[in-house]
Amino acid sequence: MSEEKTLTLYQQQKATKPSIEDIIAEIIPDGDVKKAVLDLAAYLRANKMSLRWYGGNEWTAINKGKRICRIALGNIWWSGKCSNYWHVNLKLTKMSEYEESAMNAGMQKIIWDNIKYCNNCSGCAPGREMTISGREFKGICHDMFLIIFDPDEATVDGIKRLLELEKKARADTIK
Repeated sequence: MSEEKTLTLYQQQKATKPSIEDIIAEIIPDGDVKKAVLDLAAYLRANKMSLRWYGGNEWTAINKGKRICRIALGNIWWSGKCSNYWHVNLKLTKMSEYEESAMNAGMQKIIWDNIKYCNNCSGCAPGREMTISGREFKGICHDMFLIIFDPDEATVDGIKRLLELEKKARADTIK
């Protein structure tokens, strides 16, 4: 008798490298959340940030060969119920160059409330120290220091603005 090998989600998707649109219906039901995910994906593509499959239900946005953000879709079993979620990790390597503009535009809540602290996922603990608009943070992730879970439409607009600022700062550095 032969045993059938069960493939992991990563193994299943690695062969096809599905687009976010191919997978979203399986994870996020119709509604505002689905609309927000698709809106951000469309925005990234329209603004020359290619969205590529990265891993099981994860896509990374690339701008001029460098990662600028990652989107992940998922579901969690909690108290006998499946909850769907999505999150966006932002790689804002040039934030110090536009920090004042971001804060003046009222984005400090999006930034301060979504700091990703180091959990030693890459063996790089204990994290780094950063000062963002006068507020000091310790133990922040070395790679992507902002992770925003289940952003609503207004937060997605803030994410887009941060990505615009980051993209411009990166372009200005190259000149």
